[in-house]
Amino acid sequence: MKTRFSAFLAAAVLALTAAVAAPAFAEEASATAASAAPATSAPAADAAAPAAAPAAAEAGPAKEVIENPYGLDALWKTGDFVAKGTLIIMVIMSMGSWYILITKIVDQIKLSGQATDARAKFWKSASVQAGAASLKEGSPFRFIADSGIKATEHHEGALLEQIDLNTWVSMSIQRAVDKVQS
Repeated sequence: MKTRFSAFLAAAVLALTAAVAAPAFAEEASATAASAAPATSAPAADAAAPAAAPAAAEAGPAKEVIENPYGLDALWKTGDFVAKGTLIIMVIMSMGSWYILITKIVDQIKLSGQATDARAKFWKSASVQAGAASLKEGSPFRFIADSGIKATEHHEGALLEQIDLNTWVSMSIQRAVDKVQS
């Protein structure tokens, strides 16, 4: 669990670094291109330089806005009903995916807490029945333990005598685990 968290944290830091560094590199490239352009036309513009210098100082640095022809804004403005419909469907599917992800994480956290509780109480009990009774009602671990207890109590009959007790209990517990996982 700690290695997953460390890997996630490292990936988040790398993504943040890349996101912050990309605009800085773009600004440096545009600044060097802008400074190189006046240097090539400097001999021809020496006569007009004194008059243009005060006007350039007052205007300040001009930023050119470049529209991304592949962005969401361009897609929404220029897209037809198929493109807009696809975008809406993808947003709905994304919201559904995030809902499923968050509910699964909450369920896993809850199950992890119940596993810790079961590990602390069940294995320190005097008997299996006492261990099952110590687990919280409605817990999946309580359901699995109760299934094992019922399997030991109901191992009787002509057909069931063909299967030994250990195999019978193991099969019952496996069915309970499969039911919890589904």
